[in-house]
Amino acid sequence: RERSDPVGYVPTGTRGAGEYSDSTLLASSYELLESTVVTTMLSPLPPPRVLRVLYRSILRGIHFGRYPEFLGPYGYKAWVALGSNNAMGTSRPAERLPSNPESVRSLLRQAFKSPFAGAGTTEHGKSTTNKEFQDENGRSEDVSIDPFAVLRQVAMLSSIAAPTDLPSELPIFDYRPSVLLSWEQTMFLFFEPRYRLLVKMATEQSGDGGGYFILRAGKGGVGSLLKILQHKEMPDGNIEVRCISGPRIMVFEEESVNVVGGHPLAMAKSFDMVTDKEVEGKIKAEVRDMRMQIIELLSSIFQSSEQVLEVTGLPPVCSEAFSFWALQLLFLSTPDHPSSDVLSRQKWLKCTSTKERMSFVLNSMERNAHSTLS
Repeated sequence: RERSDPVGYVPTGTRGAGEYSDSTLLASSYELLESTVVTTMLSPLPPPRVLRVLYRSILRGIHFGRYPEFLGPYGYKAWVALGSNNAMGTSRPAERLPSNPESVRSLLRQAFKSPFAGAGTTEHGKSTTNKEFQDENGRSEDVSIDPFAVLRQVAMLSSIAAPTDLPSELPIFDYRPSVLLSWEQTMFLFFEPRYRLLVKMATEQSGDGGGYFILRAGKGGVGSLLKILQHKEMPDGNIEVRCISGPRIMVFEEESVNVVGGHPLAMAKSFDMVTDKEVEGKIKAEVRDMRMQIIELLSSIFQSSEQVLEVTGLPPVCSEAFSFWALQLLFLSTPDHPSSDVLSRQKWLKCTSTKERMSFVLNSMERNAHSTLS
C-alpha cells in the first residue's frame, strides 16, 4: 500500500478553525514585500517602512503573540540573539522562555529593534542578523534571521491552521498505519487510482498548487487535516506527496466516489474541527505548573533542551497546543516505547482533556529522567 515515512518535526498546536489570522493575507504580504525589497533596497536592510509591514504581518500571523510556535526555529533564534545581548539572560532557564502573548510580543518587538540593527545580507540580498552566540559550554550557535523566511514560515503554518480556501468537501485517505499529530510532516507515495484522484482533486481546488485532504486511521475515528506542500508525479504514474498535518478533524457525513479501475474514494461532506475542553480555575493553574516542569525536564531526556528548541522553536503558550508539542517530544525521545505506537497516537488524538495529556507526558518524562540517572 502507500508508504509513509516521517521526514521531519515541526512545532505542534491544535485549535478550531477561525482562531488564526488570514493565511491568504500573509502569503500576499510576503510576495508584495519581497518584490518591494528587490526594487527599493539600496542598503543591507530593507527600508524602514518594509520592516514595519514585515513586523505587523508576522505579528498578525502569530495572532498577536498567542501562537509563537508559528515562528518555528526562528523564534528560538531571536530569543538566543536577545539573550546574547543580555536582553533576556544568557542561561536561558525555562522561566525565561515566553509563556504568554505579552512576552511573545515583547520578543518580536525586540527582535526587530535589536538583531536587525547589526544585519548583513544573504546571497539573495535579504537581510539577516550576522550574529553568533556562544553558550556556557563554548558551543557556537548561528542566530542569523531572514525576516522574509520568518514570514514564509508563519504563512505556511497559518495556512494549515485555518485555511481560508478550505472546500466544503474533502477527500479522505483512510490509512491505519499512519496517525499524524499537528505540525508533523510526512511523505506518502500514492499508487492506488483512488488516491491518485485524491491528489488531483486536492491540488485542483487550491490556487497555490497545494490542497487539503483528511488522514484518518479508520472510519468513525478522529483524523487530521493535511495540507499538500509538494507533490511530484513519478514516471510510472504514482504520485509522491509531502504533507503537513494541521488540526484534528471529525467527519460526520461522507459519501463514496466511484473510481475507474479501483476502489471508491471516500469524500467528507460534513466535518468539524476537534478541540479540547476549556481549562479553567484550579485545573488551569495545575496545567501551567506542569508546562514549566516539562520544559525543565527536556534536558533530562535529550542531550540539551537548547538543541530541542533549535529544531522545534519556542514552546506554545496555549496549553492544548503545548500538550501536543510535548507529546511529540516524548515520542521522539522513546520511539520504541509502546506509548508512541499508532493506537496510542490515536488515543491522544481523540482525547479532549489537556490536563490528562499533560499528566501523561510529565509522568513519562519523570520516569525517563529517573531511568537515565539510574
